[in-house]
Amino acid sequence: MPLRTTPFDSNTIASPADGVIWQIIRLNQKEASDDLEVRKRFLGKIKTLSSDVEKAAVVVSIFMSPLDPHVNWFPVAGKIVYTRHTSGAFSFAKSWNSFLNEKNEILIDAGSYHLKLIQIAGFLARRIECWVYQGEQVSQGEPFGMIRFGSQVSIVLPETVSLQVKTGQRVWGGETILGRVVT
Repeated sequence: MPLRTTPFDSNTIASPADGVIWQIIRLNQKEASDDLEVRKRFLGKIKTLSSDVEKAAVVVSIFMSPLDPHVNWFPVAGKIVYTRHTSGAFSFAKSWNSFLNEKNEILIDAGSYHLKLIQIAGFLARRIECWVYQGEQVSQGEPFGMIRFGSQVSIVLPETVSLQVKTGQRVWGGETILGRVVT
C-alpha cells in the first residue's frame, strides 16, 4: 500500500483514490449541465445515490485504471453513518452505466456536513473490499478499502464545497485536495 501525506485539515477534502477525474456532476437543477440532459435515464439513479447528502450536491467521479493502486482513503475525518453494499452489473467503470454496477456506499458525518463515498466495481473489478462499519470514527487519510483492478470511486459533496479540481485532472488518494469546506 502506498504511503501518503494527507493535508489533515478539517476544512479540506482529500481525494479518496488515485486516478483521473472523469466527470463532475452538479445536481442543482438550476445549473444542470447539458451532459446530464443527454443522459436523463441515469439522473434518477445519481439523485438517489446523493439524496442523503444534500439535494444540491456535487458528484466527483475518479476513474482508476488497472495500473493505479486500488486502495481507497478517507477524504475527511468523521463518523460512519452507514455502509451499504448493492449488487449490480459490471460495466466499464468510466461510463454512465457504471452507476448501475455493483457498489459499496459509505456515508460519513463530518460534523457540519455529510459526504458519501461510492466504491464502484468496473468491468474487470469483481471484488470490493470495505474495512469499516457503521458507528466507527475515522481519520482523514486513513485507508478504508480497495477495489480490485479497473474501477471508480465517486464522492458526493454538498454543493457548498469549493472544488479545487477539474475534469481530466490526475489525483492521488489521501494527498490531492478535491475541495475546501466553505464556512
